Amino acid sequence: MWTTRSFHWPSAKRAECEAGGEAAGWKIDIKSEEEKRQEVEQQMVALGGGPTTPIEQVSELGDSIIQKLVAAGVTTSRASPI
Repeated sequence: MWTTRSFHWPSAKRAECEAGGEAAGWKIDIKSEEEKRQEVEQQMVALGGGPTTPIEQVSELGDSIIQKLVAAGVTTSRASPI
């Protein structure tokens, strides 16, 4: 998949490009910056689901690592999906 940015085409031009791509057997999906931002945000929410744990309660990290994470502004941990 290729992504191109910063083209501010009117909707008629978008439809024309998408139709031309379809005629050539390609799938062209032209999105505005806002549409792409919303899509990525939805994907991030889907990936980041699940409960969080205060970083101080993750004993496997050890006190030294926890102190460094807290100093860097990390306050919670979330289990990553496998």
